[in-house]
Amino acid sequence: MQLTYGNEGFTEIKSFISDNNHKNYSLAINDELSGCRIEVLCDITDIPDVVSFISTLEHDFPDSIVTDEQGKRYIVNMKFVKGRLKVPYVYEWKRGRLLEKFN
Repeated sequence: MQLTYGNEGFTEIKSFISDNNHKNYSLAINDELSGCRIEVLCDITDIPDVVSFISTLEHDFPDSIVTDEQGKRYIVNMKFVKGRLKVPYVYEWKRGRLLEKFN
């Protein structure tokens, strides 16, 4: 699903997850600049907050969100403009913080 550029995109992400609710799905975020992806271990209810945090950290809004039924995950596409996150990498979202898990 293509997202509206700007803050409206976060509302669309919440709506998309509500309409495509898969409790056991994980979150992957593709960096469109490097072609790599990060995996974020988090609860489904935290996905909008995680995407918002990464959007602020990397200075870009998400472009799209899709489900990957084979990989059992939501995939968000965006550009990691600042390059602050390690890619590819696995992170964990705990108590409002993005923690490095392992690569």
